[in-house]
Amino acid sequence: MWLILTLIVFAVAQYVYLRKKRNYLIPVFTATVVLIILVLISGKTYADYYVSAQWIDWLLGPAVVALSFPLYKHRKMLAQNGLKIVSWVVIAAILGVLTGAVVLWAFQVDNSYVVSAMLKNITAPVAIDLAEFYGGIPALTAVICTMSGMLGAVIGPTIFKKLNIKSSLAKAVAMGSTSHAIGTARLMEDDDYAGAISTLSFLLMTLVMPVLVPLFVYVLVG
Repeated sequence: MWLILTLIVFAVAQYVYLRKKRNYLIPVFTATVVLIILVLISGKTYADYYVSAQWIDWLLGPAVVALSFPLYKHRKMLAQNGLKIVSWVVIAAILGVLTGAVVLWAFQVDNSYVVSAMLKNITAPVAIDLAEFYGGIPALTAVICTMSGMLGAVIGPTIFKKLNIKSSLAKAVAMGSTSHAIGTARLMEDDDYAGAISTLSFLLMTLVMPVLVPLFVYVLVG
């Protein structure tokens, strides 16, 4: 039942989004909110929901792999800007940790929350494994990563417009480094080339962050 209901809710959310074209109506955000409300109203738990809708979770892997097509399509342009992309992703990774973990550490929040906040800009499957290894809270990490992706997808395009940011490279590295696959999918709707850079950026984050996280864990958590 939950699998069918999820598909129906998403289809309706997609229809509304295509009609209204408002960033705050992106289907992955509105459908998630509606489904959370429905699960709460029904008195069921997430475990009950997952038993029925787990196939959608399984499809996340192939969906992310499908994002590699723009990488191949724009491979020459990506190669030309490879050094810029890698450099800015490294900077974004450092800033991502500083804006999350360091703030919590400064207020002497429990170390498990500090580690979880560190991982907010990595795609959820990788972040969850790192959270388990370094003493974070996997469930909280998953929520933080998902919210980070949704927030970027919802407000990212508006920020680019308000600040008059037109560079595909700038928009893509910013979105891919902070909002991973969800933000990348949203950016790809407007700019296929930017979507390719964003895909490369969030993939690079999965390589850069596992190197940086141990260093910050050692300094902040000990």
